[in-house]
Amino acid sequence: MKLLVKLLVLTGLSGLTGAAIVGHRGADLGSVRGTGPAEASAQVNDIADMLTQAGIKRSAPVEIAEADLNRFLAATLSGRQAGRTRRLIDFEKAVVNLEPGDANVILCWNLEGHQTTTSLHLRVTQEKGEHRFEVTHGAYGRMPVARGFMAAVMPAYTALMAAMNPEIRQVLGMTKIHFAKDKLVLDPRF
Repeated sequence: MKLLVKLLVLTGLSGLTGAAIVGHRGADLGSVRGTGPAEASAQVNDIADMLTQAGIKRSAPVEIAEADLNRFLAATLSGRQAGRTRRLIDFEKAVVNLEPGDANVILCWNLEGHQTTTSLHLRVTQEKGEHRFEVTHGAYGRMPVARGFMAAVMPAYTALMAAMNPEIRQVLGMTKIHFAKDKLVLDPRF
């Protein structure tokens, strides 16, 4: 019986160690457009103005490239860590990876020279004529987790939503919202 208990404890500790290692490795940002060093000097499109014009004219669909969106986020967002961890960790950036039907919002922090990431996967749903972003799942580093386990980092995503509230409201005001490969397609026409 003691051997069985020791094996179960060893298995549990091994699983926790493996999860800690995978969660500690940062997300792979190589496929995310608009985040590389060469992109830093590229021109930043004013997405807020583009959304405002699309909402006023309502004449044609608007496509926002992933690279443009990430450059806009880099130019407009500046963050700082709050609370007890503010001395240990610095907010680095927020990036969006767009895939067909899915948007992956990644927050990056610098922990004493090591990049730490969390990500939320979002889907757009429409209920009674209103669009909603639904969290499907998330990840700590490269370790995928169910959306309930993302509660520890939800204050950071709430602060991101508050910072980008005007742009989010303009996007939600569109008639159709579609995530495509490396682009966000918005249709303001009725």
